Amino acid sequence: MKQAKLFAIAFSLVNGMIAVVASALASHALGHHSLAHQAAFDMAARMHLIHSLLMLVIAGWWLAQPHASLGFSSLFLGLGIICFSVSIYSKVLIADSLFSRLTPLGGLFFMAGWLSPLLCLIDLWRQARSSASPS
Repeated sequence: MKQAKLFAIAFSLVNGMIAVVASALASHALGHHSLAHQAAFDMAARMHLIHSLLMLVIAGWWLAQPHASLGFSSLFLGLGIICFSVSIYSKVLIADSLFSRLTPLGGLFFMAGWLSPLLCLIDLWRQARSSASPS
């Protein structure tokens, strides 16, 4: 299980770097694409970076707090990056419309990645409440 947590941290770090490269590409190498494609690519790179950072935070929390919802959150965020950002990159760079159909699914994975940690927080809140109540 610890390997999965460390993998999630490594995945988020590598994806953060890839998001920076994608941002640079959006800024400097997509001049021959339409403005709509440039804007889509830039937005995908921003979402990629934001969710890579969130995944790093969640994976670090998961390393310290062994709760399944944190693992699911890391998984959902990773799937969201692949389905959302990578599908937009492929649409812009190689005109792939088949993979781009996964973009909405990626958005749902992002939402699930944001909400999953609430289950851990609810458990922690209950634990804190029960330990604070008088016996």
